[in-house]
Amino acid sequence: MGLEVLHSSSWDALVASLATWLSDDPPGVFETVNVVVSSRSVGRVLRQQLAQALPTAICAGVEFLTVQQWVQAAARTHGLAEDLTAWRSTRLQLAVAGALDELVTDPAHPVLAAHLGAEGSPARRMQLADRLSHLLRRYVEWAPDMVQGWLELDPDDDEQQPTDALGEPLPARLSWQPELVRRVVETLMIDPVDTWSHLASALEADTTGMRAGFFAVSEMATSHVRLVVGHGQTHDSPIWQVDGTAFDDWTAPLEVSRREVGPTGTPKPGVEVHGSHGPARQVEVLRDELCRRFEADATLEPRDVLVVCPDPQSWWPHLRTAFAPTPDDPRAHPGRSLRVQVGTGGEANRVVHLIHELLRLADDRATASLITELILLPPVAHRWRLTHRRDDVTALVAAAEVRWGLDERHRDLLGLGGVTQNTWLRGLDRLLAGLTMAPDSTALPITGVETVGASDLELVGTLSELVSRLRKFTHGSSSPATVAQWVARVRTVLDELVGPSFDDEWMVFEAHSVLTDMTEQLSTTAALLTRAEFARLFSTASRELTPRSAVGNGALQVVAVGELQHVAHRLVCLLGVSDPVAGGDPDLVALGEHVPQRRGLLAARLLAHARAAEDVLVVQQDRDAHTNAELAEATAVTSLVRDLGVDPVRVPGRPLHSHSEANFTSEPRRSFDTRGLDAAVARRQVEQGTPAAHVQRRRAAISLDAPYEPMEAGVADLHRFLTDPAKAFLQSAAAVRIFEPAHLKDELPLELGGLESWGVKDRLLRSLRGGLTPEQAATQEFQRESLPPKLIGRALLREPMKQVMGLWAAAEKDLVGDVVEHRIDLDLGALRLQDSISTRGGQVVAVVASKGIKQELLPWLQVLALAAMGVPARAAVHRMDRENWFDVPTRREIVAPPSDVALELLGVVAEAYQQGRSRLVPVPLEPALAYAGQLMGGGTPDMRQWELPSRDWDAPWKFLPPQWRLFYGDNAPAELFTDKRTHRDPASEQESAFGAWTKALYVPLLRGGL
Repeated sequence: MGLEVLHSSSWDALVASLATWLSDDPPGVFETVNVVVSSRSVGRVLRQQLAQALPTAICAGVEFLTVQQWVQAAARTHGLAEDLTAWRSTRLQLAVAGALDELVTDPAHPVLAAHLGAEGSPARRMQLADRLSHLLRRYVEWAPDMVQGWLELDPDDDEQQPTDALGEPLPARLSWQPELVRRVVETLMIDPVDTWSHLASALEADTTGMRAGFFAVSEMATSHVRLVVGHGQTHDSPIWQVDGTAFDDWTAPLEVSRREVGPTGTPKPGVEVHGSHGPARQVEVLRDELCRRFEADATLEPRDVLVVCPDPQSWWPHLRTAFAPTPDDPRAHPGRSLRVQVGTGGEANRVVHLIHELLRLADDRATASLITELILLPPVAHRWRLTHRRDDVTALVAAAEVRWGLDERHRDLLGLGGVTQNTWLRGLDRLLAGLTMAPDSTALPITGVETVGASDLELVGTLSELVSRLRKFTHGSSSPATVAQWVARVRTVLDELVGPSFDDEWMVFEAHSVLTDMTEQLSTTAALLTRAEFARLFSTASRELTPRSAVGNGALQVVAVGELQHVAHRLVCLLGVSDPVAGGDPDLVALGEHVPQRRGLLAARLLAHARAAEDVLVVQQDRDAHTNAELAEATAVTSLVRDLGVDPVRVPGRPLHSHSEANFTSEPRRSFDTRGLDAAVARRQVEQGTPAAHVQRRRAAISLDAPYEPMEAGVADLHRFLTDPAKAFLQSAAAVRIFEPAHLKDELPLELGGLESWGVKDRLLRSLRGGLTPEQAATQEFQRESLPPKLIGRALLREPMKQVMGLWAAAEKDLVGDVVEHRIDLDLGALRLQDSISTRGGQVVAVVASKGIKQELLPWLQVLALAAMGVPARAAVHRMDRENWFDVPTRREIVAPPSDVALELLGVVAEAYQQGRSRLVPVPLEPALAYAGQLMGGGTPDMRQWELPSRDWDAPWKFLPPQWRLFYGDNAPAELFTDKRTHRDPASEQESAFGAWTKALYVPLLRGGL
């Protein structure tokens, strides 16, 4: 009986010793042996290794517990669980909050009064209570004698001075802490030091309890050590310790026997230190180095590798980007075939996350993106059949102009009362109005969303119901309530919102278990809590959730520093290690050198990881990601190398980009990124004169066959093609549709951008054409809620309205003529043009809110079609133009050419349209109109302007859309003239295909305008 320390520097030797202990005295059929480990993940690894080491090949009758789990189990056995739990549950937080309310008014504690204030916010008070709860628990566990001394002080004796764990008087700024502890103990009616003392005595007197061994636990608090000693008085309790660590040996003060069970020294690991840039690049370097090692050693498997980083969750986006599988890409990086497990826990509980967000909703703005993400959470989306409808939901919310705020009442709580515009309630009303009313109806004081249709009926109803239930919970939970009442409120909203799939049902069970625990722990608490206070309590309670360990599943494991420390791995990768931020808790009392501090703890944990490995790979930042300036090495890495006593292989300054040529020309090869290699090769080819990828793509698209295929089209079809030949080509030849996805906006509009201003003017014109008065058109536009609210929006509407009214007044004379419909039916070779064109007073009339000659393209095509049919007509185009930095209305008149000329010109357009369905016609509209204008000026165009890059404001072709970016680069204007004219392009003295098509299509347009 008793304690015995079994030590070795070898993890495998310790595991073998543990297996011997279990096999020499195996547990009976109904018996269980406890093995206390540092974490659940270590327990899972240990179980798998013991199954291989034990003679039975089964690790049965053994339960692996963390230190806290073992303590809790012992407390339950001896009837002290409730007292112990009180100091580890939300009861402590509430007690601390109550004590703070009392102390803040005590003139003896001005520090607290200054921090919280006489009327401090409940959320701030609860936040401080949460932090201090952790602090008090740390005192009880690491310095119980100090806490005992505080409790023994006589509050009426001013001569007694509280001291810290070193026996030094407390500084004045911390003098309130002993009184806080005393008042918390009085509130809970539980002395924590006495509870731990009773538990140690109970373990010492218990001769029937389960055996327990303590395996590779390097960090053990003082109160926990006393329990271990008490348990060892009556039980066989071996302690397996790893030699050569930088941790303080908590077994050193114990008078116990010690025995070596394996080697006391291990070979020094091989260390490589790779310098890189930001987090994303560091992950790419790690991926390449792992592939290199897997290639060099066929016996090395992902399960033999451990990746350690400071915060796995913050590194997860970079890891997911680098290691995400791409099974459909035959040239994908081989590292993408690795299965990566980030963190030792399982999947995050999204129902718990939903509760957190619901409790914050009233104090948050309930933005369009926040609520959209909430209703698309899998446990919610599954119930409401929204799992695969993210794009549809986003499009509806964006079309409804929802920005933030559930409704006017919610806005009022946030200091913006009386403004209902762009709230969720108003947006849903507009969606419902769009379903039930005509687009231009003025029957309601709101304007319906035009893009909503009958197919959206079910989705609009779903959104309305979901937001209604969110509003019900938010407004119904505004008053303070007891914990039991808050739990009931949360359970009700979960029942109304959540309906998970079978695989996610555990999330609901776990969330309800947290609520049940809170009810049981705080059943005697009658205090009324605000929403913010209960949210903080729930956050504390749910923090203790321990998901099932996901370690040992064969994946490449990514863990936080200290997780799986001491566990032997063939390769340990230290990713992104940096020095800890200076400072700590300003309210922490001095506890002594035996209590681990942040910097020393980081160094000890890194050393434990490194000494448990055969090889260590360090990937750190040694270059600035923006300037490429050299950075100093982290002190933690320097100290690690020094403590290991090795001379590392250093690979500094890895290239900034994965496609840098140096990645593939160095020896040994440092990159396995085939896509990066493709980019590097393409870059070298460009430098050597080989055409870039977009040039090769453009030449291939231009040279495609254009078979003769009879087809029909209307004038609008020809216009759409000429507006964007690349978009039309991709859609018809490759079935690729180019569209701009909907984007949610979370801010109220306060100004109008160029595109928004054009949209306002265009809608005002359509309203006037529809017969509305200017006042009705302005009211209808304001009800669309794309303008800023109230007076700001009305002020911003004045200028667009003034421009539109000027344009409308100028066009009024041309709009009073009789309307005549003309049937168009023309044979243009492979294309048959069929359409109907309206004229007013014998002319085509167009009124548009935009600027530029391109607004005359559609009227020009209509005039050509009429002329080809023998109907002499003109076109009057009323549009905006720029004069002296102001937009002013202008009238342009287009004259029809003779019938035979019109037919010939339409034939050119029809030929371009027919070819453009199967090959790229290189004539983008914006530069083509600019070049046609230069050709109209006579002489030779000045090509210096065309040599400007597309990003230059003075370039004749700028802001290339994505479809044209597929075929042209940054020097797009100059590239237009590099493709020579062929027999399939119009006959012309122009040498380039672009010039030939421009002269054939757009010079006649400019000549026809007056």
